[in-house]
Amino acid sequence: MTRRIRTWKTGAAAGFAVLWLVITLPISAQHKEQVIVQGDITSDRTWTPDKEYILSGAVFVRAGVTLTILPGTVIKGLDRSFLVVDRGAKLIAEGTPSAPIIFTSAQPPGQRGPRDWGGVWINGRAPINAHGGEEQGEAGLTGVYGGNDPNDS
Repeated sequence: MTRRIRTWKTGAAAGFAVLWLVITLPISAQHKEQVIVQGDITSDRTWTPDKEYILSGAVFVRAGVTLTILPGTVIKGLDRSFLVVDRGAKLIAEGTPSAPIIFTSAQPPGQRGPRDWGGVWINGRAPINAHGGEEQGEAGLTGVYGGNDPNDS
């Protein structure tokens, strides 16, 4: 009888350890380091899925710079924030069905709404339907876009 009790105690302890891991691992996996991004990005950067990127205000990827966003990365925008890719800059972002790249509001789920953040602006030189072929971005803040190069969008 003593042997059964010891086996049960050992089995119960192992069971509780496994249960603890099952409960705590998903919780700890959800706590990613948050990186606040603001202002100008003036050198090549790679955003990775092990961090969560928070856009604060106007964020510009400047000409000559490449921003690479890896599959599974989450980017959140605070109120009145937006990401602008200037002419001559590059945004490389290819998610997958199992690891999409997500751009969303920084508001908690259930509190998100229209205009929580301003989105992504890409200022290429591709033709647009506007007199003169170019336009000034939103409120003059996001730069000029449009032109005559269909391969630069």
